[in-house]
Amino acid sequence: QAEDSIEFDQLSKKSGPGSAARVPDKVSDFLTGLTQNLGGEHLPPFNRLADSADKLRLGAWSDGSADGEEHFLAGHSEYRLMQFSTGEEFVGSDEQYAAVFALVANRYGIPARVVMGAVIPDDGLVKGQHVKAWVEVQAADGQWVRVPTDMFTPDRSKKPGRSPQHADEQSAAANVPPPHPAHQGNLDDNVLDTSPATNRITENGKPLTKSQQALLWSGLSVGILVGIAILIVSAKAFRRRRRRTKGAAWKRIVAGWRELLDQANDAGYFIPHDLTRLEQSRLLGNDDQLRKLAITANQAVFGGDVITDTAVENYWSQLRIAAGLLLARLPWWRRILAKLNLRSLRSRRKSR
Repeated sequence: QAEDSIEFDQLSKKSGPGSAARVPDKVSDFLTGLTQNLGGEHLPPFNRLADSADKLRLGAWSDGSADGEEHFLAGHSEYRLMQFSTGEEFVGSDEQYAAVFALVANRYGIPARVVMGAVIPDDGLVKGQHVKAWVEVQAADGQWVRVPTDMFTPDRSKKPGRSPQHADEQSAAANVPPPHPAHQGNLDDNVLDTSPATNRITENGKPLTKSQQALLWSGLSVGILVGIAILIVSAKAFRRRRRRTKGAAWKRIVAGWRELLDQANDAGYFIPHDLTRLEQSRLLGNDDQLRKLAITANQAVFGGDVITDTAVENYWSQLRIAAGLLLARLPWWRRILAKLNLRSLRSRRKSR
């Protein structure tokens, strides 16, 4: 915390850069658009970096603690740096500017590192308010050179414009506590961004807007309805195939007549099940073809003749034609509803 202190008896030895002086480009791929916007591709790497520093310094400074600036989150996660680099203007604290500047240098082929430290006061007590973040780049001779923070970071008096922010960013900011008042404007103690906003990043790294969320939910709703429709149609197709292929020949013919009644009832004809087949055929339409189909089903039950598989297939073919004619009498939207009607699936019928 800002009021905490550390007392040094002696200074530690100077540490070297280690192997992490330059990160792979794929780690900072989300900054590709930023480096393109910064321009200067024709310049040598260090000149290009200096030009980019000038453009970063044109941004605004905020650590998210001021009223109306809560959506400028703390930390240097990929989400936060993406927010920094894709906003209407660059807005961030020393931490975000240093992290972005170091990654940009890396993308230009210049080894760079972010350093946390402090100038030790005369009394030897280093407090949280003394801790700063800066960037060091490696020169051609291998020496690490400190880049002055004010070279790429705007003055803290330069506040961001009051442009409207995405509602989802405002919501995410509510979950991130502001910096401690005692050290506002300095390096945040907690450099880990645990904001749940990182769970709402799309593939390109940007959060979903309200309209995108509404579109997503609409798509899910439509998908669920389509899935239910497919299940109903599939269940009827399975029942139809089972009736046509399972059991003795005479049973398959009787099942065919039952299938015709089911399709008729789903279409809204409402044929009572306690009538004879001939009576049912008359309600379906005073049609000779329907009457012949009813008689064939009666003969299959009571005739005692041997029924071949070919006869069964012919009977089902005639049923399909008859069912098509029944549906053809209806408007197109009634035909669609008939295919999705659950009435025949709910009904338990007995063979006549």
